[in-house]
Amino acid sequence: LEQFLSTCRHHAGIVAQMVAQFKASCDKIQDNCAQIADTLLVNIRKKKVYRQDEFEQRQQSHRDKMRERLEEKHAEIRQLMTATYQVFRADSAEVQRHWYRFTQKVDKMLEQALRQAVKRSLHELAKAINGDGKNDVAPLLHVNVVLEHSQRVELQPTLEQLSATVHDVSKQLVGSITVVPRLTDVLRGEYLLHPLPDPDRPAPSDPSAPVPLAGDSRSLLGASSGVGSSRSLQLNPAAAPSASGLVRSTSTVATPAAAASTAAAAPPAAAVPDPDDSKPLPSFYELIYADDEIVKVFGQIAAGLVQHVDQLQRYLADFDKYKHLWDLDKEAYIRRYAKSNRTLEVFEADIVEKQETQRQVEAEETIKQLKFLRLDCSLLKAALIGHCHAWQNKFTGLLAQNASNELRALLELFGEAHKQLKVSPRNVEMLKQTINLLKKMQDEAPAIEARFEPLQKQFKALDKFDVTIDEREKAQLELLPHAWHEFRTLLLDTEEAIKSKKETFKNKLLQSGDEFGKVVNTFRDDWLKSQPTSSEFSAAKAYSAIDDYRKQLEGLVEKEQKLKEGLAIFAIDPPSYKELSQTAKDLDAIEQLWRLKDDWETTWNKWKTVPFTQLNTKDMEEDASIYQKRVAKLGKELKAVQVWQELKEKVDQFKISLPLIMDLKNPCLRPRHWEQLKSELGKPFDQTSAEFTLETLIALGLDAYQDSIGNMSANASKEMAIEDALRSIEATWLEVRLDVLPHKEGYYRLQPSEEIFQTLEDNQVTLAALKSSRFYYAFEDQVEYYEKALSHVLETIEMIMQVQRGWRYLENIFSGFEDIRKQLPVESALFDAVNARWKNIMEALHTDNRALAGTHREGLLEMLIDMNAKLERIQKSLDQYLETKRTFFPRFYFLSNDDLLEILGQSKEPHAVQSHLSKCFDNVKRLELSSPAPGALPAAGLPGGKKRTTTDALGMHSAEGEYVPFEAKIAAEGPVETWLGHMEAAMRMTLRKELQKGLVGLKKNKKERWIAETAGQLVIACSQIQWTADTTKALEDVERGNKTAMRELRRKQAGNLKRLSDLVRSPLSPINRLKVVALLTIEVHLRDVLERLIKANVGSERDFDWRRQLRFYWERDQASGLQQGGETMLIRQTNAQFEYGYEYIGNTGRLVVTSLTERCYLTLTTALALKRGALPQGPAGTGKTESVKDLAKAMGKYTLIFNCSDGLDFQSLGRSFSGLAQTGAWSCFDEFNRIDVEVLSVVAQQVSSILVAIAEERRRFYFEGNEIRLNASCGIFITMNPGYAGRSELPGTLIAIMLHQSLMAMLLVARMCTPSVVSVIIIIIIIIIIIIII
Repeated sequence: LEQFLSTCRHHAGIVAQMVAQFKASCDKIQDNCAQIADTLLVNIRKKKVYRQDEFEQRQQSHRDKMRERLEEKHAEIRQLMTATYQVFRADSAEVQRHWYRFTQKVDKMLEQALRQAVKRSLHELAKAINGDGKNDVAPLLHVNVVLEHSQRVELQPTLEQLSATVHDVSKQLVGSITVVPRLTDVLRGEYLLHPLPDPDRPAPSDPSAPVPLAGDSRSLLGASSGVGSSRSLQLNPAAAPSASGLVRSTSTVATPAAAASTAAAAPPAAAVPDPDDSKPLPSFYELIYADDEIVKVFGQIAAGLVQHVDQLQRYLADFDKYKHLWDLDKEAYIRRYAKSNRTLEVFEADIVEKQETQRQVEAEETIKQLKFLRLDCSLLKAALIGHCHAWQNKFTGLLAQNASNELRALLELFGEAHKQLKVSPRNVEMLKQTINLLKKMQDEAPAIEARFEPLQKQFKALDKFDVTIDEREKAQLELLPHAWHEFRTLLLDTEEAIKSKKETFKNKLLQSGDEFGKVVNTFRDDWLKSQPTSSEFSAAKAYSAIDDYRKQLEGLVEKEQKLKEGLAIFAIDPPSYKELSQTAKDLDAIEQLWRLKDDWETTWNKWKTVPFTQLNTKDMEEDASIYQKRVAKLGKELKAVQVWQELKEKVDQFKISLPLIMDLKNPCLRPRHWEQLKSELGKPFDQTSAEFTLETLIALGLDAYQDSIGNMSANASKEMAIEDALRSIEATWLEVRLDVLPHKEGYYRLQPSEEIFQTLEDNQVTLAALKSSRFYYAFEDQVEYYEKALSHVLETIEMIMQVQRGWRYLENIFSGFEDIRKQLPVESALFDAVNARWKNIMEALHTDNRALAGTHREGLLEMLIDMNAKLERIQKSLDQYLETKRTFFPRFYFLSNDDLLEILGQSKEPHAVQSHLSKCFDNVKRLELSSPAPGALPAAGLPGGKKRTTTDALGMHSAEGEYVPFEAKIAAEGPVETWLGHMEAAMRMTLRKELQKGLVGLKKNKKERWIAETAGQLVIACSQIQWTADTTKALEDVERGNKTAMRELRRKQAGNLKRLSDLVRSPLSPINRLKVVALLTIEVHLRDVLERLIKANVGSERDFDWRRQLRFYWERDQASGLQQGGETMLIRQTNAQFEYGYEYIGNTGRLVVTSLTERCYLTLTTALALKRGALPQGPAGTGKTESVKDLAKAMGKYTLIFNCSDGLDFQSLGRSFSGLAQTGAWSCFDEFNRIDVEVLSVVAQQVSSILVAIAEERRRFYFEGNEIRLNASCGIFITMNPGYAGRSELPGTLIAIMLHQSLMAMLLVARMCTPSVVSVIIIIIIIIIIIIII
């Protein structure tokens, strides 16, 4: 036991020693990391200002030292790690894993220390740039402000260079840590690090986890260890090998020294590599350089530099006020300055300005601190002062030069005048020069004297500005007054000398003038005798004589000029020598005449030798006119000259012959004309040969036949016009093309072209005009050919268009509707034949679309005429077929042929008929169609008892969305006119049954439910029936003695309105809201009627005020022959009675009924009762048409509104009347008087025949030659405004069968019948009666 305890104590001591050594190593590692963290990688001394190169060198030197220090500290840490590892080198994998994590933690601590060092260093640099926020920024860099290349103020070094320096220092600062490699990389390379997988940990510890710095409460050794330094980085116990591992290691390693020696000899323990070990970790430099906080500090440094830019730019821009010193080109400016002759005051001001600028520059700050920069402006100031000196020297130099030039100019002036005035004149010319010079000097003497004072001031200014003046110039300036005195004395002496010389020269000059006059007279006489004006002179001889005389004249003129100048000296008027000017004028005129004669001869010789075919008569005429004008102009002076007379005769003769030449050159002349001329002349010649020239033409004596040739030329021109017109027509129709376009697959159509028809018309007019010309007969055959050809073209094109219209209409029918083909087999076969021929014709025209050639194909026109006749026959048969269908279902009369054909062509498709229902019925937008199971009941009128499958019509939808189901299904099969007739009957039956149900429901159900369940049309009908019954009963009660019955009914009506007004404000569906609004409109009118009846004290059902109202009853119509249970709705007004039409009008709104509307109703119903039509007339907006429409709604009638225009014809109107008569519908022809009066007369007969048949109560009658059935309930109404201009007067026969009503007159009466107006009228009547009595 003692031995065991001793052994345990021994081993425990070894373990304690190892732990102590491990803790000591950890403390040293932490201390080294702390020293690394405290390292500054930048060296900036306080209050030290660096130059750029000095700053860069100092930082480079400091960085080199810090790199050595970092390498030293890293080497110590590596040695400690190596020594520590020797203890655990041979331990188990568990210990190796702890060692690997411990190494990662130390590596992370080293990274954190380097990051701290970099961050502190960058912060130090940023503080030097931006300051610490408390104190002003101390200057760091010294910068010179210079004038760069004498162009602009700039920093030296520039701001870009300074920024680059700071950036390089910052970057290299971070780069200093590249000398510190990762411990994991170093130890792995020395086989001191072998990562092993940890089975107890889900993932390796995060090596990037932050490691606390010295003093951090998160101590890596723990508080219980009792070991640690308050100033060092601390390690986590988890990173150290475990105690059990240390104990286990003692079996092989007794002491650390032994462990080290063993480790050196033994190979590394086997280890399984870490899965992530193959991935190299980034270096410290890469991690720290990309660190967010480091990047942020970089940004602060960059931002500080940028912030200084604006302030620096403003400071440098402040020197722009001196920009004029260096920016202007001094030499060029001084050159311009010298040319502008500035005054001395301007010179002095400019020099003083530059001196003042120099003082301002000297006063500028030499040293300026801006943030971290110290700006030295000494070089800039020196450059600016140099410019100021240069400007001053330029100005003073120019001033000195000006003063010297002025002094020299004055002295030279005096010397030159003395030299010239001292010479005694020897002739008149010299005398003149001396006198002129003397006068000039005397006149300029005051100005010369005035130049002395400015000159003196200039030299004084030069002295003031310390400009050195040459001694010679000083001496000349002092002698200037003496020279001026001598100059004045010279002028006086010269004036006295000239006076004595003038008389002698005057006498000699007068004698010379007399002798010159004699010479001039002799010259003039010689010219008049020898001038070249005769035709005996040749042109060369004439020009020679003219030149000789001109030379003599020039010599005499020169002598005359000298004589005049001499006499002018003595103020003597010179004599006039008119002979010289007249001779000069004669010489010019004679020379022009001979030049003109030469030109004419040259031109004539050229013309007469040119072949006649190449003569240009236009140029000849222009040239001859020019020659004639020039000869006439010279004739004003040379009319008597022989040469002129001969030249004029030649030119005039040519002008006379020129029309003959122009006639013969007429391009309209044809060979037949030349043959005619040769025959008349009797001499053969070839006008096209080169030998036939103008000279030949004159030799033939053609001038004797000038009139005949002129007539021949004029006739040729007229004939040429006809020929050109025919040629133009021919060219036009060679180019005109028919516009044949693709129509559909395999077919083409001709596009009508206004241009072709216009061309045809123009050319036909042209041909007619040509035939009226007396020169037409030479082209008679051609004119007649084109006349016939163009007429054929026009006829053929018109026939093509006519056939095309018929073909296109019928092609859509016979190609698109197979049912129609089956019902019209003969017409279909005939159309197929026409269609095939039409296709061939249009294909040929498309192939050759030339208008002239294409329309002249043999037999084309006849073929088109035959095709057109066949198409008209087919169209007639089709119209008869459609008329048959309309007779079966008269509402088809209200459809166009195209719509009806579409319906008939798709009769097997009831859905296709839906879109046309609204054109046949008042408000049936579509039918509810279905395909029921076999066994559906057959439609009324069809053979029954058989089970079948059909498409059934179940109900009808209005445009407002209301749906009314039929009482019984309608089988939509068979001929469409048949099942539509059944549908019409079902509509009337359904509405009658629904009306009966609605009357019952009105009494049993609540108002709201009743309105929702009943169709909108029937809601109003039931309400009107109930109101009529209630009012009739109330009137009977009044007649029996109950005087309050009407008032009680009024209260009941008010209650109904109150319920309806509440209902309309409640949430309703759109359909029900329309019902309530329409019902409310009618109920308000019924209330107003009650009010009027009460005010009129109506007490009997027989009272007219009651009978004139539109009343509605539900009872059996005796005239209709209905059996028991066959009640119907009857409408009465006055003595007229009508059965309700049961036309479905949907859920539409109703017109607000006024007294004017009631009167209109009364007129319309009276007209119907009298078997006549009605004619409401009045201005626009009085409600003519709307009243007719609303009355039709009240009576359940199908109403058609026709907007008439002058384009209507009696056929279309007749078709409408035929449909109205057979369907029993109402019609309203609005603005009827727009129709042409010719049509109105026929329409009057049509309307009259219908109304007569109604009056005679016929069931069938003849209309427009056809026997049709008659529905006596039809109504024909005409509305119009007779006051508009341009409207037709209605025929008397039409007026006679119409009941008139003027809505305007009724409106005025209604407006006048107010209580106030009535009172005024009564008062006026009383006053009139009193006046009559008096």
